[in-house]
Amino acid sequence: MVLVRPNPPREIVGMLGPNFAPLAAPLWGGLADRSGIHRHLLTSALLGTLVAGFSYSLTSLFTLLFLISLIYAFLGSAIAPGFFLTQQNRFLLINEATGELTERGRGIIEHTPWGASVCLKI
Repeated sequence: MVLVRPNPPREIVGMLGPNFAPLAAPLWGGLADRSGIHRHLLTSALLGTLVAGFSYSLTSLFTLLFLISLIYAFLGSAIAPGFFLTQQNRFLLINEATGELTERGRGIIEHTPWGASVCLKI
């Protein structure tokens, strides 16, 4: 009897991005706000993401693949769209009387790509 088991390194690398990116996104936001050079940071993150994505095809070592996945998740979180609904922007996006999205809120949700992080209820 032979038991077939999934490849554990593939599972570990696959879980890195979704678990690491939400931790890195506030770091990018803070860095951009403090430095004031949003475009330069976004451009460098985009180029770094491209290099890390291309590096996936060049490596065969698990440890290097693990590091590239962390770099890809960190840099990719800077270019992923998303926002949190806070008290500051709640009145623009949610109608207080009905509790439903305003026209502006519907427009944002309709134009947000699938997989983006949008938190509407805090």
